Amino acid sequence: MTAPTARVLRSVAVALLLAAPACVGEDNWIHNHSDHGDYGDDDGALTVEWTLDDSFDPGACRDFDAHTLELLVYDWDGSVAADLHAPCDEFSVSINLPDGIYAIDATLLDHSGRDVTTTLSLEDIDVYFGEETFIPIDFPVDSLR
Repeated sequence: MTAPTARVLRSVAVALLLAAPACVGEDNWIHNHSDHGDYGDDDGALTVEWTLDDSFDPGACRDFDAHTLELLVYDWDGSVAADLHAPCDEFSVSINLPDGIYAIDATLLDHSGRDVTTTLSLEDIDVYFGEETFIPIDFPVDSLR
């Protein structure tokens, strides 16, 4: 292989890696929609912890047929700031965000990506520099579809 061809292949590989969503574990992924690029050291953290009918039992995920939590984070103007997916039985997901006021939509999905619960929506979530904002949510039995 010639040197120019190797450089082109290396450039294509790097471009493909940069275009992929950021991976966090095998089944977790975070897609950052921010125009600001990667978040920095001046951010706060948003942590969402969920339960299923007030339970952290992994068996509840099977009972709900829930494989993944989808968490959409919206910034002050309603734009998607982040799209996170985490295995149901992890019961928690975190992301660093710049200071600001956010809203979230949380939905449990099955293996095919279909909703198995109604979407829980929360607004006016304050994230502050250097602090963790903790949001507990529960998917009660009556949220099942």
